[in-house]
Amino acid sequence: MRARGHMWLASRPLTLLSWESAGETLAIEPAGRWLHAADAATWRQVSPIRRTVASLDWHPEHGDRRTEIRFTGIDVPATELCSALNEAVLTDTEMAAGEHVWARLPDPFTPWLGPAPAEPGTRRTA
Repeated sequence: MRARGHMWLASRPLTLLSWESAGETLAIEPAGRWLHAADAATWRQVSPIRRTVASLDWHPEHGDRRTEIRFTGIDVPATELCSALNEAVLTDTEMAAGEHVWARLPDPFTPWLGPAPAEPGTRRTA
């Protein structure tokens, strides 16, 4: 099975993370910042394609932040895969609590990516 895409983590709200996997190999790494909180100068610096894609999928509250991972392969265990991924999604209550609460969530990626970057107005627990 192969997978590729990007994800938005509640514990790293401004960091766009890329996901690439093939077989048993998985690479998740920072791929820049979401345009959600970018100023006009930053918007001008990114490619026209990225600006267009961000604009087309723009959410009024969350901007371009979202998780989108595509899995391909033979005999992909769809039920198990969906179940595992759904365990990682914030509950409706957690989502409604907002970013000030998310900033206090433990960051599950710290062992592999290091501490989350300091973001304005946030305090983290590891």
